[in-house]
Amino acid sequence: MNPVDPSARRSPLSVYQSALAPDLWMVAGALLLACVAALLELAPFWVIWLLGTTALALGWENTPVLSLCLLLPGLVGLRFACQGAVTILGHVAAFRGECRLRHQMVDHIACLAPVRLEGKTGDFKRTIMEDVGRLNGFLAHTLPDLAGGLFLPLASAGLLFAMDWRMALVSLGLLPLMVWAQVRLGAGAAEAFRAWTEADARAARTLLSYVRGVVTLRAFNRQAGSLDSVRQGIHAVRDLAVSITRRSALPYSVFGMTLSYPLAVILPAGLYFYREGSLTLETLLFFLALGAGVMAPLSRVVFALHSLRNIQASGERIRAFLALPPMPHAAPAGACVRPDAPAAVPTGTPTAVPTGEVRFEAVGYTVPTADGTGAGLLSDVTLCLPENSLTLVTGPSGAGKTTLARLLARLDDVSQGAITIGGLDIRSLTPQELAARVSIVFQDPVLFHASVRDNLRLARPNATDDEIREALEAAGAGPMIRAMPEGLETRVGDRGTRLSGGEKQRIALARAFLKNAPVLILDEATAHVDPIAEREIQEAMDRLALGRTVLAIAHRLKAMDRADQVVVLSDGRIEAVGPHATLLEDSPTYRRLWSLQQEASAWSLGTPSPLVTGTRRKEASA
Repeated sequence: MNPVDPSARRSPLSVYQSALAPDLWMVAGALLLACVAALLELAPFWVIWLLGTTALALGWENTPVLSLCLLLPGLVGLRFACQGAVTILGHVAAFRGECRLRHQMVDHIACLAPVRLEGKTGDFKRTIMEDVGRLNGFLAHTLPDLAGGLFLPLASAGLLFAMDWRMALVSLGLLPLMVWAQVRLGAGAAEAFRAWTEADARAARTLLSYVRGVVTLRAFNRQAGSLDSVRQGIHAVRDLAVSITRRSALPYSVFGMTLSYPLAVILPAGLYFYREGSLTLETLLFFLALGAGVMAPLSRVVFALHSLRNIQASGERIRAFLALPPMPHAAPAGACVRPDAPAAVPTGTPTAVPTGEVRFEAVGYTVPTADGTGAGLLSDVTLCLPENSLTLVTGPSGAGKTTLARLLARLDDVSQGAITIGGLDIRSLTPQELAARVSIVFQDPVLFHASVRDNLRLARPNATDDEIREALEAAGAGPMIRAMPEGLETRVGDRGTRLSGGEKQRIALARAFLKNAPVLILDEATAHVDPIAEREIQEAMDRLALGRTVLAIAHRLKAMDRADQVVVLSDGRIEAVGPHATLLEDSPTYRRLWSLQQEASAWSLGTPSPLVTGTRRKEASA
């Protein structure tokens, strides 16, 4: 039997409680003042009763009507002052708690394997911003409403029984109906709300996917099918909302009715006891004045409980996010070194200076699947990349080429085996130590919505402008930057949208030049550029590769003659390693890829496609 994680037994609200720990005194103060404000809600009823009983005892001419009437604004003002203090304390505590919790979650992101973030940025943004943000309304409104709404009826019940136990029972006689209604409202509410939240999230993702792909859908005349998926998502949200509303309509109506008509039972019972002489007029006035207001705060409890379910669902999502296992490294347990911290000096043997020899030792990599079995993407990969060498990795789509490069950059951890740089297992290195050893240039480089200078300083925060310009010149981006009116201050837009593909790639190469790491990973860096830019970028990459250990992913085989070794992957395994000529003889996969590329190079308009072979080629010619 698998052990149960103790954190799973805790309330979802525990994630908020830990973030609020330094400010719990504010929360306690807010709850105390909320209870005082709830008691002061009865002030108008109490003044009315006091006026009536004083007039009955002394006569209207001797009743201090003006003094009692002036007392009422003072009590009402005190009530609003307490409510204001509750709101201030709740908001201040919430803002501080949200800040701490968001810091904790952002630090946790820095500790996660990057592959865990792919495709989930929208969900994580919602969790960090919206789910954490629910704490504000909960502390400033929901929790005080719960405290005040429950405290006033409970505290007043004792006073009612002290005055007259019969009338107290009558005043509270509708309470069982209210409890029944609330139980019915709460039955299955958590599951229903969770289903509604999930349906709403699915609808939002479908709509976002539709909006992002509307140009492609229009080009292929496939808008109607995708729009049907959006409509289905919206209808699913509607159907769940209608179902929840229908189920809660009767108990909600019963609850509202019992709160709205307490005098319907208090007045007849009071008149009956008064006529038979067992109830004084003063006591009757007391129950007519105060009994009607004692149960009114319970209406806020209903709405507060709905908000409570919302924040519980948010707490579950936050807890699930924080439960994602971090990547282990040399930092203390539970802590993640800030990514912008200075690079630490590598520790341990065999060397104190980063070296570029890379070894894959029986590496296997498996990703989890929906059925829990897992899919193996790499298996038993053993490979050595000598220092200051160029290794090209090729193979058909899905062979594991990019996976191999991502594991070397430690975007995720291997499932079996180990990867070492300079004899050190990369899992034993802190993020700063690994970053000092490895640079990577992706097919689609990520640039942030900042200046050219700021994007380059990601590689080395303390780099001077002269060093930045030197890196840009080495990457062939110097003329491009000089042509920009604002030079290094030019903002590149979100994900570099103000730059062409070739310009973005040059900035990425300049970043790698500035970083100057001994190991370089190139993931088909010229895949998305035009032929002229490709030649210039290739020349820059040749300069960047000098004196480094390079692992390059090659979908095209034209650069194979420049490699020290070529690795052929097939179905997640190494099929062959060697120079170009040897692989043409020993590797069927390499021979087929080379043949297809040669045919593709010779293709021109009017020539049958090189992929159309045999019968299909004859059919195409006919």
